[in-house]
Amino acid sequence: MANYVLVNWNDTAIENLLNDEAGPVGDLIADLSAKVTATAKAGAPVQSPSTFSWGKVHSTSYLPRSGGYTKMTTHSKMGYDSQGRLYGGTNSPYGPTIFLEKAGLRKNGTPRTLYPFLSTALYSLEL
Repeated sequence: MANYVLVNWNDTAIENLLNDEAGPVGDLIADLSAKVTATAKAGAPVQSPSTFSWGKVHSTSYLPRSGGYTKMTTHSKMGYDSQGRLYGGTNSPYGPTIFLEKAGLRKNGTPRTLYPFLSTALYSLEL
């Protein structure tokens, strides 16, 4: 004899479960975002004052301020997209992030040092 399971599907209840910041999915997203942020902050480079430059047109500086600006301003964020879906993640300053994660070549053609603090943090996440 076959066993059957009756499922009462409620679209509104499922949407609330998936998109409520105070619900179990919201708690999981907040926890994972906090873990990624902690790992990213630990891996974010701090520029030494000797390599920092103000006001140069072609500055090689990757931080708009000295003394750990990228590390200090990296933070977790939760919010809703344009369709009302909950998301979470880690934010970091725009300019330093691109320069550090996707460093190009120097003027002399040698590669810049990569500091993949955000992608490393994301890939290190375990569920």
